[in-house]
Amino acid sequence: MKLQKILPLALLTVLCSAFLSSCKTAEMYQSEALLQPSKELPVTGRKTISLKKDFKIGSFAVTDVHRGGVKTKGASVGPFSSQKVSQRFEFALQDSTGGSTYVSCEAGLDSKEIKLGKIFSVGVGGDDREVFVSTIHLAGGTPWKLITKDPGADLSFSSFLGILQSDDREIHIEPVYNFKNPNRVGSSTILGYEFRSGKEVLGAVQVLNKGKVWVRKDLSFEQQRLLSAASASLLLYQKLERTNPAEPQNAKVKVPISLRN
Repeated sequence: MKLQKILPLALLTVLCSAFLSSCKTAEMYQSEALLQPSKELPVTGRKTISLKKDFKIGSFAVTDVHRGGVKTKGASVGPFSSQKVSQRFEFALQDSTGGSTYVSCEAGLDSKEIKLGKIFSVGVGGDDREVFVSTIHLAGGTPWKLITKDPGADLSFSSFLGILQSDDREIHIEPVYNFKNPNRVGSSTILGYEFRSGKEVLGAVQVLNKGKVWVRKDLSFEQQRLLSAASASLLLYQKLERTNPAEPQNAKVKVPISLRN
């Protein structure tokens, strides 16, 4: 009789534990290479509903956020239709020394399709990737460009391309789809990004929920400012289209040759 009472109680305990674990705020997975040598720059004040508000990344303040509306241009000739979608936004990153870094961003996609009747259509042209470009204007130096090409489909994770570059300096950007909790199934959308130089992970940003930013402790102030500006760009970036993203045909969004393949 006692055993019959103990078993349901044990099962209830396990179920409650699993439920409470699932209710915890989800976090993205961090590489082992970043756990020990990194420090977190707390993200405070970021609103996930309205991405027009100022917020902070550690001691860096993201201010003067201006976001333009989503612009759509389309044309149809018979069964063929073409649509271009783009959005721009800008902000300033204020640091503790009183310095200000201006950052301008643009996302774009160009979708083409042929209509088959009233319901079905077939996508044609482009390489089915949404392009995001962020230009970081550091004082007294050559601007850095953050560029990502997102396949927008969970079956094409390996096709994601991302880079942060200035002249011959490059930092590669890799998406993170896995959760910190190993018991959770990987996400079908990007949870965050890692900044890598060779085998080293310089930092990471979680765009999930209110956001988180980590940087290596041994990075210089200038490097921390650069990664904070790049992280702020990705925290403010809103995907234009998840179902059929593609590279924009806007001449102002230039993609390096290394990312065109």
